[in-house]
Amino acid sequence: MVRWTNCSPRLDLTSFDKVGLSFHVAYARYAANSGFTDTLEVWASGDCGKNFQLLWKKYGNDLATTTATTASFVPLAASHWRQEWVDLTDYSDSTYVVIKFRHTTNYENNLYIDNININEIFSLDVDPSDVSGNLKVVPNPASDIAWLMYDTPMGGNVSVSMIDVNGREVYSMKDIATTGINRYELPVGNLASGIYFIRLTNEKGAIVEKLSVE
Repeated sequence: MVRWTNCSPRLDLTSFDKVGLSFHVAYARYAANSGFTDTLEVWASGDCGKNFQLLWKKYGNDLATTTATTASFVPLAASHWRQEWVDLTDYSDSTYVVIKFRHTTNYENNLYIDNININEIFSLDVDPSDVSGNLKVVPNPASDIAWLMYDTPMGGNVSVSMIDVNGREVYSMKDIATTGINRYELPVGNLASGIYFIRLTNEKGAIVEKLSVE
């Protein structure tokens, strides 16, 4: 069975530079190896609902936010929820944006969606072509500690900040990087589950990597 949400009201996103959709989802599979799975999708239209484009999709274990259960699933703990993020920046020049969620059921358990928000995520003014070095976060997703790997052909002053989807800085540090690979610990154990953006700024500019915290 396929369930569509009602269309969102028509959205004017022209006041945003970089804009995204954030929401929380809670879902438990009926059995981890049942062979069945539900699917959740996010679709967007830039012409007031005439044509839609698939922007986000998860199913199976990637969609699940907790362990499987044969009981009727109800999210009773904060850990049962996970925050997701969908980039809508391609629609920031449109005054006729419409959003839909699509839930396809397939003999599985209950799925919940809450805290749906559309807002400016961050303003980074990033031009990767001006930045010296490469950025990677491992593991990703992370649940306790993540490591920021910064490989650069030149040393110098760097600053690192972690930003949530609402643009709030939740962590920052400064260092003097050396030529080659630099490793920085990112304490994520006390952060709420969701999407974060790791921004590293050096003398030439800034680069960003997305991190998922579980």
